[in-house]
Amino acid sequence: MSSEMIHSRRNMKLRHLIPFLLFALSCTASRTLLISDTYDVEKDMTTFSMLPYEIIKIPGRWTKTEFRPSSNQQFFIGPDSTKLIIGFTSYDRYEFSKPTLVGFDFVQQLYEWDSKYLAEQAKAERKIISSNKDKPYILYNLKNNGLNKYLLYGYKNKVVYSFIIDSNKLNEEEMIRFLESLYLSVY
Repeated sequence: MSSEMIHSRRNMKLRHLIPFLLFALSCTASRTLLISDTYDVEKDMTTFSMLPYEIIKIPGRWTKTEFRPSSNQQFFIGPDSTKLIIGFTSYDRYEFSKPTLVGFDFVQQLYEWDSKYLAEQAKAERKIISSNKDKPYILYNLKNNGLNKYLLYGYKNKVVYSFIIDSNKLNEEEMIRFLESLYLSVY
């Protein structure tokens, strides 16, 4: 093969690679999200990606419904009508964040700030179900006469994780186990 043909092939590869690199760089600079989901029938697993933050595998088949860009939350519905919300956000997007507030301390602050607001809005009771200081998260319940949601806030590498589940089919233990397994799967 002549050196001219080799040079031509390299230029062609570079022409295709440059737009991709420019797009990738612009995504990180402006915090543009790349969001996708796929379902693997053999594994009965939905893979949800929100890049640059995280890729997570969700047991079962989940269908995306709505996305809220203000909170980076993706809404899903399961085959039994269970509702699941997954969000990943940079910790510095919160008004109370500061460089020294990290890990479980950040999660505690987030819980106090957000759960208090949600409880006031829904006129609901909030109750911590479980927490973990080593793999920082707090899982709690928000409940009133018509509401019974389980929420988990976690923190890893300056990324805030939020998972919310609402189901008439799953019992309390199943919802708790489901949220904890989702969060712990990223550790």
